[in-house]
Amino acid sequence: MRITAELMSKSNQFLNAVGEFHIDLRGLKIPYIENLALSKDQFGCIDLTENDLVHIPILPELKRLKTMILSDNRISTIEPGFSEKCKGIENIVLMNNKIADFSEIDNLSGCKGLKRLALHGNIVTKQEHYRLYCISKIPSLKILDFGKVTLKERVAAREMFGEIKGQEFVEELKKKQKILKEKSKMTKEGKQRRQRAIELKQMIEKAETLEEIMQIEKEMNDGKYEEILKEMEEEEAKQQ
Repeated sequence: MRITAELMSKSNQFLNAVGEFHIDLRGLKIPYIENLALSKDQFGCIDLTENDLVHIPILPELKRLKTMILSDNRISTIEPGFSEKCKGIENIVLMNNKIADFSEIDNLSGCKGLKRLALHGNIVTKQEHYRLYCISKIPSLKILDFGKVTLKERVAAREMFGEIKGQEFVEELKKKQKILKEKSKMTKEGKQRRQRAIELKQMIEKAETLEEIMQIEKEMNDGKYEEILKEMEEEEAKQQ
C-alpha cells in the first residue's frame, strides 16, 4: 500500500497523550515514506510502525512534525539531511529495525533539536561505545533508548570522540565492519556451496541417463565445489 491523500483521510487521527495531532499508519505494508506533503502539515506525530520501510528519505517541509514512530520495519539506511526541512523533530522511535552502522547515526545528527531517540533492537546498539557515540553526534539528546543522558556520559563522549580521536575511532570501526561483512559473506557463500554440493550428489545418484550424469558431473567438477566434495568424502570415510 502506498501513502496517498485518500489513505491519510481514512486513517485514524487523534490528539495523543502529549498533545500532538497523531496519524496512525501502522501495519499497512507501506514500502516507502512518500507524499507526506499531502498531509498539509497537519500532524505533530506520524506513526509508521510495522510496515515494510527500508529507508528514510529526505522529508518535505513539515513545520508541525515533532515525532516519528518507525518501529518494527526493516530500515537500514537514513538519507543524509533527511530532516533539514523538518527542524521541529524532537522524537524519533526506530526500535527493531536493521540499522547497523555508525554512519546512520551521523545522518541522524542533522536533527538539531532531537531530544529522544530509541534504537533498541538494531544491530548498531551492539557496537562498542554506541551510546557515547550517539551522545557525541547528537548533543541535543536528553533520552536515549529510554535512559536519561547524564552529565557524566556527556563528558565521556566529549573525551572519547573529540575531533581527532573520533575520526580515528570511526575509521578503525569501518575497517572492522568491512572485515566482518566479508567474513559473513564468505560464510554465507560457503554454506550455499555446500548445500549445492549435497544436492548435486543426490542428483547424480538419481540420474537415469548418461546425459544427465555428464551434465551434473560438469557442474561438480567446477573448482568451487572440488574442496567441498573432498571434505564431504573425508567426513563420510570417518563415519564408516
